[in-house]
Amino acid sequence: MVDELVDVLDPISGEPTGKSVMKYVAHTKGIWHPAVHVWIYNSKGEVLLQHRAKSKKLFPDKWDISVGGHVGFGESIEDVAVREVGEEIGLVISKKDLEKVFSFKWHVYANDGMENNEFVTVFLLKYDGSVDSLILQKEEVDGAKFFDIGFLEKDIVNNDAYLLGKNFSVSRVFDLIKKKLG
Repeated sequence: MVDELVDVLDPISGEPTGKSVMKYVAHTKGIWHPAVHVWIYNSKGEVLLQHRAKSKKLFPDKWDISVGGHVGFGESIEDVAVREVGEEIGLVISKKDLEKVFSFKWHVYANDGMENNEFVTVFLLKYDGSVDSLILQKEEVDGAKFFDIGFLEKDIVNNDAYLLGKNFSVSRVFDLIKKKLG
């Protein structure tokens, strides 16, 4: 896990407190901090999932959202979303390609006693390109695949292969994508 400074957020409002801590400290002590999730979908009603590298400290070897990342101290959420999409899957986008859809509080206990408390901003990104054209960041991602939303809605229930089941925002994201596609 690459360590970086993250904003400390008020646990109720999600507003920055003006303080910062290293990401590792935030995870070890359960300090609230900002993050982004970018859900990539295509015209076929599929979402792109990344397979987290086996070397990841948190939730290794799991299928996860398309792209996610922590917001560094003083960074904007949109800049981080653009950067993370480029770093993790090699897709060059701009802020105008992203659609900010909602934010939520996410609390999850992870392996090794880590407690992840995040205020997550969720973006949608439409991409009808090929998975084969993506350049995966090997330290973070060891695979990517488009999955049919209907299949995922059934398969993630009680299936340990996915980190998605721990994230209550998934059904909301799937509903938004299905609505967009008609």
